[in-house]
Amino acid sequence: MVAKISASNNLYGALSYSQIKVNDGQAKVIFTNRMIETAAGICDINGCLRSFEPYILANNKTEKTVLHVSLNPDPKDVLNDEKL
Repeated sequence: MVAKISASNNLYGALSYSQIKVNDGQAKVIFTNRMIETAAGICDINGCLRSFEPYILANNKTEKTVLHVSLNPDPKDVLNDEKL
């Protein structure tokens, strides 16, 4: 498994990257916590941005407020959502 870890101050970039992967069927959201969702239970980019806003405002002295971790298992790895 390869884990790619990056830090930045571009929350929209991290969210849009992930959303594109989900829309293309290359990724899926396996867990959310305290995220604003639509009535259909979907987290869209605007809801995610609003969900993170209080935390970013509270950490306004932090240079890189976004930590993005991408997990890329080997195709031979058999991992269910619980193991991830």
